[in-house]
Amino acid sequence: MTRTSEDYESRSEGIADRTRFHLAALHTGGIATTFAIAGALAAKDVAPSWNFWPVLIFAAGLVVTAASLLLAKHMALKRRDANRKTESESDFSSWYWRHFSYEIAATVLFLVAVLVGLVTLRILSLPGT
Repeated sequence: MTRTSEDYESRSEGIADRTRFHLAALHTGGIATTFAIAGALAAKDVAPSWNFWPVLIFAAGLVVTAASLLLAKHMALKRRDANRKTESESDFSSWYWRHFSYEIAATVLFLVAVLVGLVTLRILSLPGT
């Protein structure tokens, strides 16, 4: 069976959609976990202000993932419109049109948020210790 460029494009878009789904779940789970830990530590009289930076970075990752979703929608609409008008497709070769740019940025933001959260927890001291 010979694959066409449309097959590869469809597979690429499917993988990108799944990757964005998992990145959104990871960032959302990171925010939930950070707040759960902050809640548990608040019972031990630790101010929850330590979670500001990790939550902010997780939220930035969600924003990048949402931008990637909106970009994918915009690209699909441009392709649809070009197909209706029987024009050539728009050129999506710049870095900001590429899905993997946003996926890499969201992954890096996730890793940075986890690192910041762990470092913050490591230097956090419990009252009375």
